[in-house]
Amino acid sequence: MKRLDTDSHSGERARKRVLTGLFWLRNVAIAAQLVVVLLVVFGLGIQLYLMPVLAIIAALWLWNLLVGWRLGRDFSVSAGEIAWNLAVDMMALAALLYWTGGSTNPFVSLFLVPVALAAAFLPVRYVAATVMLAAALYTVLLWRYVPLAPVGSRFGGDFNLHVWGMWASFILSAIIAAVFVYQLASAGRRREHELAKARETLLRNEHIVAAGALAAGAAHEMNTPLSTIGLLAQELVETSEDSSQVRADAREILAQVDHCKTRLQRLQRSAEPAGASGAGNLLQALENWAALRSDVQVKMALDLDDVAPGGHLDGLAMALTNLLDNAADASLEQGHARVEVRARREDDSVVVEIDDFGKGLSAEQLKKAGRASFSSKDKGLGLGLVLSHATLENIGARLSMMNRAGGGLRTRIVLPLVDDADE
Repeated sequence: MKRLDTDSHSGERARKRVLTGLFWLRNVAIAAQLVVVLLVVFGLGIQLYLMPVLAIIAALWLWNLLVGWRLGRDFSVSAGEIAWNLAVDMMALAALLYWTGGSTNPFVSLFLVPVALAAAFLPVRYVAATVMLAAALYTVLLWRYVPLAPVGSRFGGDFNLHVWGMWASFILSAIIAAVFVYQLASAGRRREHELAKARETLLRNEHIVAAGALAAGAAHEMNTPLSTIGLLAQELVETSEDSSQVRADAREILAQVDHCKTRLQRLQRSAEPAGASGAGNLLQALENWAALRSDVQVKMALDLDDVAPGGHLDGLAMALTNLLDNAADASLEQGHARVEVRARREDDSVVVEIDDFGKGLSAEQLKKAGRASFSSKDKGLGLGLVLSHATLENIGARLSMMNRAGGGLRTRIVLPLVDDADE
């Protein structure tokens, strides 16, 4: 159902773009018609029935005003409405041609323009109706029309004037066709690009769902061994009176066990509806991680005092933990027990930057980062970055990575803030 709704919404936007294009094309056509009529009557001195011609142009202009008003309202646009607009354009063209020579007018070929537009944007039944209407109007104009006044020997005679009119009609038709065919091709390219991104996201999400199922099973299985480890570590703290090092190690084990239990509880809460887990706190998440990673020195420059906690920061905190662990491990592999974290507010976004002092990533790895499973660590599973990217994308954040000039990797997160009124 969600996909059907999305497709319907996409089709609605496409039809509204087509109607908007017809609106602006009609404005250009009205202006061109006025220029041509005035040029023919006052520039070339050819007699026309000026009042009926101007009345038809004025009526078409009023119709276009109505279409413009319509586009400014929150109404759905149907294929039938677009077909009716093309029909109005053809009937207005037929009325103009009736007063200006009918089928002998070289601009009669402009009937092909609405037919081409219908073929490009409308279902087959509307295309058939448009073709039949164009053929019927052209047929009527073969027999019923007001002849143009003869020009005699001026302009090289009537036939030469007709040839020049055909030339102008061809130029105009070619421009209109080129513009709309280009727009159609561009829309097709955009559609293909969106489909490629959707396929990539679908493949990644399938991988994440599989990983989530494995994680849920692992979380259930880890409860018992973690409890056992915690009990043994507590006994070591209470009984190892002669070894301060053993007690210190046991306390570290207890801290890590508590951290694992907290992460497992968070994993369980992630399946609950939004907001059930309470508001997240970005500052607290960074401080908790720094306290747990005693093996690295964490330099933090945090300027987030004016950022209120929000439910969407839960996902950010979860992704941050994975990214910070990656940064710490990368620095340690190169013998640098250091990580730098900066967080600040820029306009309506929270920006977090993580700098490590590892070996960085290759160009190919940067291209795949967050989109495919890989690991630069010997024993890494390659899932942390993919899960972080998916989590951040889900809350509307953007993740980017780049190698730093001084060595190492910079990971940048930009999270747009949402006002309370919008939530």
